[in-house]
Amino acid sequence: MKTGKSRLDILLNALSLLLLIGVPVWLAATWGSIPDQIPQHYIASGAADRFGPKSGLITLQVIPWAAYILFTAVQFLPRSLWNTGFAETEEERGQVCALTVHLLNSVELAVTVLFAYCTVTSALAAGFSPWAILALLAAALGTLLYWLGRIIRVGKKR
Repeated sequence: MKTGKSRLDILLNALSLLLLIGVPVWLAATWGSIPDQIPQHYIASGAADRFGPKSGLITLQVIPWAAYILFTAVQFLPRSLWNTGFAETEEERGQVCALTVHLLNSVELAVTVLFAYCTVTSALAAGFSPWAILALLAAALGTLLYWLGRIIRVGKKR
């Protein structure tokens, strides 16, 4: 079984970290120009329906970091604890583990992009684009379904 990270996983992690670090740096650099009251909740049309202090942007940084730490920590669990729902040969286990790591890193990036969008949009006091949110959620769900499909296909080859 391959133990190292693939180029794809390294790229996905690098992009996640770039956003996780870049958004707070951007916030710090633009803090003085961010309005004291910013949108904190949006309705389906993208219009803000609740406002609050800009300090809420700091709290908004906790969720993607928590997701990043959780998804990264899961990758360090012994592979024997990973349950895929079907019996695997040793060769299949390696494929399933690699695909599962791709899934975790892809969803991690999707969560990070979604929260970066939320943070920047709120900081700019701009309305959410319903299409952008729909696209981000579709990308996250699509990514999840794609990797799950690949994992399931490994088990169906027998």
